[in-house]
Amino acid sequence: MDMVKEKLSNLYDIGSSKRVFQSEWREEGVPFYRAREIARLSEDGYVDNELFIDEDLYEEYTEKYGKPQPGDVMVTGVGTLGVCYVVKPEDKFYFKDGNILWFKQKAPERILPEYLVKAFDSKDVKDFISKNSSGTTVGTFTIQTANKMEISLPTLIQQKEIIERISKLEGIIKKRQLEIEKLDELIKARFIEMFGDPTYNPNSYPIVQLSNYIEFLTSGSRGWARYCVDDGKEWFITIKNVKDCNIITDNMQTI
Repeated sequence: MDMVKEKLSNLYDIGSSKRVFQSEWREEGVPFYRAREIARLSEDGYVDNELFIDEDLYEEYTEKYGKPQPGDVMVTGVGTLGVCYVVKPEDKFYFKDGNILWFKQKAPERILPEYLVKAFDSKDVKDFISKNSSGTTVGTFTIQTANKMEISLPTLIQQKEIIERISKLEGIIKKRQLEIEKLDELIKARFIEMFGDPTYNPNSYPIVQLSNYIEFLTSGSRGWARYCVDDGKEWFITIKNVKDCNIITDNMQTI
């Protein structure tokens, strides 16, 4: 597969929004997103938003500074860094500056927005963001860092193939996760059927001291040696001396 490295700054105009002050937040109006809302949109495809701004302020700011267009990509710059959401035609929102980076399409003939999302999930990009995130205690993914970033850029046809393959694998993983969750629910239901639900009847299960029934030994303690005595010797067992649940005394240390 033909791969070249390309700077994101050659593919997108990377910026943010006009600052909206907390005093301008409202309980209704045009949705106002922070990083947490973008992350939820990325994960679930929807969000129960709790912050808004006035329609008039939205119109003023978007007329002067623009607004996210379909195919643009919003990327979280705080919290969980580098989470992406592709703007849809029906979306209408404004967003918090500094919390979210706005990747405006500059070369749609060279990169698909869905491919950028997959690229941000790659190990190379995650490592780059982790190593270059600013802040002494809380890391942030900044416009300056994003402009320096490079990604592997195959042809559009190859990008589509990559998107399809990864999406298929993600679908399989999600299906398996749902199956595991259903199995877990079945096991819990069977336990309750057999023994009752301790949540509603906690007194039906006595609380006991675990140490009354189990002898605790610290991992790595030389107290383990007394459990392996051969020809009068006490052996100090390490993990390399245990194979297939059998203790191998070759080269084992004695004490």
